[in-house]
Amino acid sequence: MKNLLYLLLIVVWAAACSTEQEPSKDKLREEITALEQTLLQQADNPTIDTGSAVTLIGKVESYASRFPQDSMTPHL
Repeated sequence: MKNLLYLLLIVVWAAACSTEQEPSKDKLREEITALEQTLLQQADNPTIDTGSAVTLIGKVESYASRFPQDSMTPHL
């Protein structure tokens, strides 16, 4: 289990450091919505997909940092 966590962290880090072009605002919103739906469907399942959850967190953080004035951006 510990190895899986390390692997997920490496994958998330690699994705964050990727030199690929960042997705558009609409594409990022679509990806966030799809991941939210996936996790909502798994809400009653005791073995929720942690990979999807970690990916969702990364995408939401990316969205918030790229579009801080957007109405969908969470504010603290």
